[in-house]
Amino acid sequence: MIGGGSFTIVFIKSMVQILKDHIILTNKKSGSTNKLCYCKACYNKYGEDHPELKTIVDKTERILTHFKNCPNFADVYSQEEKEEIFSLATQKKTVLSKKPSKFFFFLLIFI
Repeated sequence: MIGGGSFTIVFIKSMVQILKDHIILTNKKSGSTNKLCYCKACYNKYGEDHPELKTIVDKTERILTHFKNCPNFADVYSQEEKEEIFSLATQKKTVLSKKPSKFFFFLLIFI
């Protein structure tokens, strides 16, 4: 604010930023474009060369599916952290489902 007022800066992490805090990116790829990553909880438990350490395609839905089914993730992170991750995922789906269709945008342009 101008004129001696005060203000607060609120820093909200995006879904991608929060997920990046819980994975380890690799140089490996699935196909020509999809990068692979590890769940940080699994990586810390098993180490890089352990046969139980599975790579995950670096896509939000794939990472969230792994987290939901991962006992290591459940053991390492607090209930609050897990709720934050999964609630943001739910919010993202809600926002995406409310987007107007491409057809609607097409109509707006030509009306």
